[in-house]
Amino acid sequence: MPRGLLRRATVATAVLLGAILGGEAFGQLVPKEMPPPVRGLELQNRLGSLVPGDISVFDEQGNAINFGSLFNQVGSPTGGGDRKFTKPLVLLMVYFSCPLQCPQTLEGLCDTLSKVDYTVGHEYDVAIVSFDPRDKPRDAERQKIAMLLSYNRPSGDRVREGWRFLTTPPSSARALADAVGFPFRYLPDAGEFSHPTVVYVLTPEGRVSRQFNGVKFPTRDFRLALLEASDGRVGDAFDKFAFWCYHFDPDSGSYTLQAMRIMQVGAAATVVLLGGLLMGMMLYERRRVRRATAASVSATTTAQISSTESLEGQSDGRSMCGNGVTSRALGGVTLIGGLGRVGGLANEPLRGGSIR
Repeated sequence: MPRGLLRRATVATAVLLGAILGGEAFGQLVPKEMPPPVRGLELQNRLGSLVPGDISVFDEQGNAINFGSLFNQVGSPTGGGDRKFTKPLVLLMVYFSCPLQCPQTLEGLCDTLSKVDYTVGHEYDVAIVSFDPRDKPRDAERQKIAMLLSYNRPSGDRVREGWRFLTTPPSSARALADAVGFPFRYLPDAGEFSHPTVVYVLTPEGRVSRQFNGVKFPTRDFRLALLEASDGRVGDAFDKFAFWCYHFDPDSGSYTLQAMRIMQVGAAATVVLLGGLLMGMMLYERRRVRRATAASVSATTTAQISSTESLEGQSDGRSMCGNGVTSRALGGVTLIGGLGRVGGLANEPLRGGSIR
């Protein structure tokens, strides 16, 4: 095997092992088990660090721009709406002529972002930055076209603007890499670069919020990282609640459920359930008492009305006896006259009456 091909194979193998091991394991094994080309290329923890905005880069058309122009870009939900927010930024450093590792990382990133229910250009942006000064804007343009064809979203204007493929001069590449803790080294004999594979998620202001090592990235963790970087602004109320239940575990390198938060949610749900049950029982008891009271009042009123009607009937009977016409049969003769006159029939003759 030619010497150049052997070196390239050695570098590719070492870099692939670094991607598989990733993170701390990669850094810990480099001094003892990694070949010389990759020794000392440990990832540096730059979480919370601010990336300088004055780093000069070139866009796909060859225009010189500051990397900071990608920060604080205004986004809106994929489904539309009036809600506005500043978008987080996904950063991946590669070189476009990489024979193995970088294409795998780009493929893995595209696959993950295609599954995340946020859309590039709407909820967040992506910057693919080459640290190889041999890469030119035309190479960046070709890479962008290939990515847009692979990304399973319609390639509208906002999506195209959200994907940025940038090239850099050597000083800018080093400045950006140092800012995020990304090591790389050029190997003159092989004509290739030795580097780890890592994707960074930056806040809208340009601070390193989270990083993912390797060539495959969990969809759920990436979605939560975007929520975290945006301080929950890119998601809806359900997303914010879901993010509240998770926290990033640096030991496992992923987001895990917080037991305390789950217990808090359970306790709150229990309080709401018991409160609702007690309120329902109180309302039921109040209605029952009201119905019983109404029935009692109705019965009492009915009795009073019946008693009143009975008394009125008796009063009407007395009135008729005192003021009406009185008749009495005496020896087969009917006498008709006033009450006073009838009372005097035993001692005096009938006057003003009639005999029938």
